[in-house]
Amino acid sequence: MRAIAGVTALASLGLAVTGLGGWLVSGRMGGWLLLAHLVAAPFFSIGLMLIGIAGGARDRSPPAAEFTREGEPPGEPRLGRSLALPSLALPLIWLMLALGLGVMVSILTAMLPILGYAGQQTAYAVHRYCAIGFVVVALAFGGTQLLKVRRT
Repeated sequence: MRAIAGVTALASLGLAVTGLGGWLVSGRMGGWLLLAHLVAAPFFSIGLMLIGIAGGARDRSPPAAEFTREGEPPGEPRLGRSLALPSLALPLIWLMLALGLGVMVSILTAMLPILGYAGQQTAYAVHRYCAIGFVVVALAFGGTQLLKVRRT
């Protein structure tokens, strides 16, 4: 699962650099920058789907032993540790999945000729804002993971 998360994180970074970077620097994305963006997109999409499937399966399983101290029965919270990090990480993951879905569906919709020019522009704007939201939430999630590592 870590390998999938790592590949998805690298694809997310590549998409953020090519997409948001191109938009911030020149106001548009084209040429090799667009091609690099399109190469990273399948890794992002498939990785996000696999993370969602694995996360959904983990939500249905009993509490993991990682949330307990050695010798305590599973399900007991760690003593003296904040429960905010595990409880904050899961909603951030699901928010990233929802925003990732918005990113993918909006750009696929913009590629179809059914919306007309104004509809395509709106779908592209939804793609951009969902992508910005995804980056912000991904950074927040990364921060929770760094804090979790420092506390343990």
